[in-house]
Amino acid sequence: MDLKKATLFSIIGILYIFVSRTIATFFPDISINLVVTRINTLLSSFASFAVVVFYIYFYKDYVQEKQITLKNASLFAIIGSFAAV
Repeated sequence: MDLKKATLFSIIGILYIFVSRTIATFFPDISINLVVTRINTLLSSFASFAVVVFYIYFYKDYVQEKQITLKNASLFAIIGSFAAV
C-alpha cells in the first residue's frame, strides 16, 4: 500500500464514522439491536485503523528528517489516532 491508497481508505473511514454517528444521533433506537451494534463497532474500528495507517504512511513517505515540527505533529497524530482505535 502507498500513501495514495492510505489516504483514500482514511477518507472513506472518516466518512463512515461521520455517517454512522449522524445516523445514531437521529435514530438512537438503532443501537438496540445487538447485531447492528457489533457490526457498527467492528466497522468503526476498521475505519479508525485506516486513519492510523494513513498517518503512519504519511510519516514514512512525506516527512523528512529536517522537518522537526511536522515530524513531532505526525508522531502525536499517530499516537492520538491509535488511542482512538
